[in-house]
Amino acid sequence: MHRKRVGTFVVFVAVTGCLLVADCRIAAQVKKTPAVSPKSAKVPEKLPLLKKDDFEYLGAFRLPGPDSGKQTFAYGGTALAFNPLNESLFLVGHDHHQEVAEVSIPKTLTKSERVADLPEAAILQPLKGILGRLPRWTLDGNVKIGGLMVVDKKLIGTAYVYYDGPGKAVDSHFMLESTDLNSEARGLFQVGRLGAGFVAGYMAPVPPEWQKKIGAPYLTGQAALAIISRTSSGPAVFGFDPKNLGKTPAPVHNLVHYPLKNPLGKIDTKNPYYNGMTTIRGVVFPPHTRSVLFFGTHNNGTADYKPGGWVLRDGRTFFQVWAYDANHLLAVKKGAAPPWRVRPYDVWEMPLPITTPNMILGGAALDPATRRVFVSQQFGNGVLPLIHVFGIRG
Repeated sequence: MHRKRVGTFVVFVAVTGCLLVADCRIAAQVKKTPAVSPKSAKVPEKLPLLKKDDFEYLGAFRLPGPDSGKQTFAYGGTALAFNPLNESLFLVGHDHHQEVAEVSIPKTLTKSERVADLPEAAILQPLKGILGRLPRWTLDGNVKIGGLMVVDKKLIGTAYVYYDGPGKAVDSHFMLESTDLNSEARGLFQVGRLGAGFVAGYMAPVPPEWQKKIGAPYLTGQAALAIISRTSSGPAVFGFDPKNLGKTPAPVHNLVHYPLKNPLGKIDTKNPYYNGMTTIRGVVFPPHTRSVLFFGTHNNGTADYKPGGWVLRDGRTFFQVWAYDANHLLAVKKGAAPPWRVRPYDVWEMPLPITTPNMILGGAALDPATRRVFVSQQFGNGVLPLIHVFGIRG
């Protein structure tokens, strides 16, 4: 049984050609995405694939302090979710407490290598505990929130056991009856039959033009956890409908995952896809494309297993995107290929001007109306996270 330890958390901004901070300030308001054309809606399989050059860095913003105590984002910044009702973000605060807050997205973003130049988000809902309020608690050990998502004015979440040695966790999803963090909590619920280690993480909406093909309006997945035998050795995602939470189990459509015997990359080798130091923390499915994009941390070195976990022997860590063709996922859903046969059509590094030896991405979320991708960088501002924003051209 392989054990996999997540390393320290880190920093993340972007290279700019600006001479003055004032020259780097840009409006966060982006043109709304036009409606899907009738032709594209009928044949989504012919939509374009995204490339690295399709992404433009728009700027970043800070989260407010303090940097200690229970009401803090320090050591947090995970499970990012876009809230279309308020054009805001939900995310998890301090790692030890696993509480959730809602913050604003500043109207103006800043491109700067200096954290002090970045605007600061406002707190719309303060950090609030959810896991301790769930009426059906079935998990043991150190439990973390793996993902959040707004669905039909409700907040959907996932919870996973950080170190599930026996691999016995089954239940994974929960919900709040509204986006008010004080609203009634329900769960935990089982989703699929592979175990929580494959589904108890990131989530994302499926674009309307793809929902009939995929057979579900949303995606859920989890990968690259400690005790790799109970999770996916590479990006994993399944189609599901939160309306089915409460069924035993809620049904899923298998789209891609990599069991231990069929990894995306060998866990102890240097390769561009996956090894013992890889983390995967988010997924987005941009509308009017056929690209399903996973966000996480990878490296260009060799992973070695030492007592206590995996370490990087050489090379460096960086933020990475794994890009998959939805047509290939559709082939898995139709039964034409096993889920581990699918490969990314591309992977790329997200270039950053501020780096540290060990980079960890906290989460990723998409505003489908403006095609903005929000990426959390843990420890980007001392112990506090930063939020970086990318625009998808076209």
